[in-house]
Amino acid sequence: MSHIDVIPNLYQFLPELRTLTASRNNFRKFQITLGRLKQLEKLDLGSNQLDNFPHIELPKLNELILRSNKLLSIPHDLGKLFPAIISISLAFNRLVTLPRFENSSLIRIEADQNNIKYINHAIHAPKLKHLFLSCNDIQQFALPPQSNLNSVETVDLRMNSMKFISRSTYPSMPNVQALYLTHNDLTHLPIDIGDLTPHIHDFWIGENCIISIPNSINKMKMLQTLFAAYNNITFCPPLIGFKSELR
Repeated sequence: MSHIDVIPNLYQFLPELRTLTASRNNFRKFQITLGRLKQLEKLDLGSNQLDNFPHIELPKLNELILRSNKLLSIPHDLGKLFPAIISISLAFNRLVTLPRFENSSLIRIEADQNNIKYINHAIHAPKLKHLFLSCNDIQQFALPPQSNLNSVETVDLRMNSMKFISRSTYPSMPNVQALYLTHNDLTHLPIDIGDLTPHIHDFWIGENCIISIPNSINKMKMLQTLFAAYNNITFCPPLIGFKSELR
């Protein structure tokens, strides 16, 4: 099996290129000339040796795959550089935070398996539906002001170091349907968690340090799965009206 070390100047030969898949090679540097491929819609550089990503504009790019590299940072204005971006995969890198996302087309962010501790920059992505942040080092999940996750349906925060989630974060994602919080250090939930997450159907809070389940959980009328095993729970209200699987 051969591995490519350098991406040639593709613009010279393929100026209208729309898809570039160059995963599982040995690229250590990103060729800035790729920024000339203005028709590019999909760029897959997963499983390489990249430690940085240049500041280039790709106006038609809708899928960017950078998973399994050595990235320490990426451009802070990624959402503006790629205005048509729909999905971005940054999993299995060395990022310590996410860049500022200000984008009206973004639907999916994958940033699992990094070194992220905090979300320092606003995420203004009104169409975002899926946010994956499992296996990081997040201690407090708090979204900065001006964040907009009104359409987000799935938030995965499993296997972090969270002691609590800022109550002010929940109103920023009012339509969340699946919230995965297992394998953290949570000790309590907001007393009005049922009011804050009325559309939730999968609520995983197992393997934490939670001591009680708030009464408001009965307001989660769409709840299908509650996973709360391996906690320190001493109080759980009667669960009224649920017909689905509750664990």
